[in-house]
Amino acid sequence: MKDLPKLGALAIVKDGDNVLTSLGLGVQDYPSLMKKLVYLSGIYLSISWIGLTFFGASFKKVIK
Repeated sequence: MKDLPKLGALAIVKDGDNVLTSLGLGVQDYPSLMKKLVYLSGIYLSISWIGLTFFGASFKKVIK
């Protein structure tokens, strides 16, 4: 497997730390990452709630 040439995205990856540094996550600490995750989750839930409030499905009872 080591004798095969590296192709595509694997050609530039050396190790996991290199990938994290390239993504801008290599120097982050756990509390700051969790704070950003809570922030993004709050935004996502707010947008979802607004969307369901105004554009959600309406269920009607069918009485036969």
